[in-house]
Amino acid sequence: MNPSSVHLSYEVFPAREPSTAALDHVMTSMADHQAELVSVTFGAGGTSSARSLDTVRRAAEIARCRVAAHLTCVGRSRAEVLATAERLLDAGASGLVLLRGDPPEGMSAPYRAHRNGFASTSEFVGAIRDRADQRHEPVKIVVSGYPEVHPSSPSLAHDLDLLAAKEAAGADSFTTQMCFDADTVLRYRDAVERRGISLEMSVGVMPLIPADRIALMARRCGTRIPDHLLEQTTVSTEAPEATATEIAVDFIERLRREGLNRFHLYTLNRRDPSVAIASQVCEPAELLT
Repeated sequence: MNPSSVHLSYEVFPAREPSTAALDHVMTSMADHQAELVSVTFGAGGTSSARSLDTVRRAAEIARCRVAAHLTCVGRSRAEVLATAERLLDAGASGLVLLRGDPPEGMSAPYRAHRNGFASTSEFVGAIRDRADQRHEPVKIVVSGYPEVHPSSPSLAHDLDLLAAKEAAGADSFTTQMCFDADTVLRYRDAVERRGISLEMSVGVMPLIPADRIALMARRCGTRIPDHLLEQTTVSTEAPEATATEIAVDFIERLRREGLNRFHLYTLNRRDPSVAIASQVCEPAELLT
């Protein structure tokens, strides 16, 4: 089977420093590599902020692709969430990435709905779909998937039930949590298909740099980094970025040969690893189309 063309999207977060130059550089550079979508995270701790709205507006101006804004519902009333969704769409987002959000106790803690909030993520998705449809403009809803099972979930089957419920509520596509093992992603893809879920799937890709920081993030969200990959990054102190790029490209190419062609780069607002990956997985002809 011939490898299919790669469709790239990527994630940024609102700049913490007064200058947005570094963030702007990421977005303009990824535009040069024909990224199809940029998603903007919702702000530290799941709180709405002026920086989040400003970043959505900035992305709509310079990213030269569709903009999706993250939105969470944990600890917030329905009215607050719906009002924030309106502000994000008004700021220039054409899509919303709907995530339950982590409780204050951590990702593995049970979800407790706000007394005036959403009882489940699928209810959250349904309400946002209804509100988006009332605007009479196309709004794409993206949700999340977990190849290695969400830390608060009892099983993969439970995770898939939740994903199916989000599809039924109006989601258009889903992006996976970062994963570093291609076989795990492929088994998950097959399980999603067996469950009858037809949502478009994008595979989350996290460049393994800086390795110690990514390893800490991975442990918190229940993601396993194979030992041989950590060993590669440990012995490559002279060229850690090149090693991280090689690992990510190998991961993408393996999945591409198996028919997956949508990938979402978690940039951490770092331009160079993201552009290095994009330049290797996108063929010259794709860059010109």
